Amino acid sequence: MTADRDAGVARIEDALVAEIADQPDGTLLPSETRLMRRFGESRSVVRSAIGGLERRFLVRRVQGRGTFVNRRVEYPISSAVEPSFHGIVSASGATARVVTLSHRVEVVDDDRAAALGISPGDQAIRLERLGYIDDAPACFFDEWVTGDITTDLQTALRVVGSLGEVIRGTGGQMRRERLSGSVDVAPPAVCARLEIDPYTHTWFVESHNVDAETGRPLMVSYAWTRIDRVRMVFGR
Repeated sequence: MTADRDAGVARIEDALVAEIADQPDGTLLPSETRLMRRFGESRSVVRSAIGGLERRFLVRRVQGRGTFVNRRVEYPISSAVEPSFHGIVSASGATARVVTLSHRVEVVDDDRAAALGISPGDQAIRLERLGYIDDAPACFFDEWVTGDITTDLQTALRVVGSLGEVIRGTGGQMRRERLSGSVDVAPPAVCARLEIDPYTHTWFVESHNVDAETGRPLMVSYAWTRIDRVRMVFGR
């Protein structure tokens, strides 16, 4: 019976993969009941097949709403690509939006002070921001910014939304001087913002950004990104 069940799961999974190949992100899949009738299989077999698609990030299940086609955004990240969430997401053909959740001035520790080119005990602007892709939460940013980027960063971000655009407005441009990336468990508070289960694995990227022309430190960024929404492509 196990072999028959596995064959049924594989048959449904293969059929659905072929069907959704050309369907746009967000397309609603047939209900479990309809798939049961169509393939003549039990609910558990259908659920196993959908679970297989979900593990491959081809679909996403939303409780109370159904199962939807999932298209991950290709997100290249390297020292050669400008660190702009808006720019990278837009280049992929998706729509980007970033909301500032908090803006405050904090004393920096030794490591952040060194990265920002300031003395330990000095202050920097700390931003917590949430990035959306096609109106779905996708990336949480914890950013530490030098205080001389602009006279009123909070207002500028409210108007423009993109930190990269704000810096370009002052005649500069950010470049990643150093970055590290991994798949790591996100803190519960971050998971809540990203609307995923607590302690879910995400892409985690630490990035030290400088002015492209002068090399002046501008920002240290820590970002947690949903694996089911984004496919990170790391380069040098």
